[in-house]
Amino acid sequence: MGETAPKDFFLRSLTWNGHEFLDAVRDEKIWNKTKNIFIEKGSTMTFELLKAVAISYTKSALGLDNT
Repeated sequence: MGETAPKDFFLRSLTWNGHEFLDAVRDEKIWNKTKNIFIEKGSTMTFELLKAVAISYTKSALGLDNT
């Protein structure tokens, strides 16, 4: 976001989807893979798509990608 991006922020509440997303990207490796796939593909990121990709990487890391 550049130099003008906020350095700190405070969340007052979080939706269930927000909790699921944070759980999916808790591991820094998963978060980096998730970010990089969108950067590499040059694709836009909707929240639901970002969450789905993160969950997919998490399942794969746990050997659950066939479920």
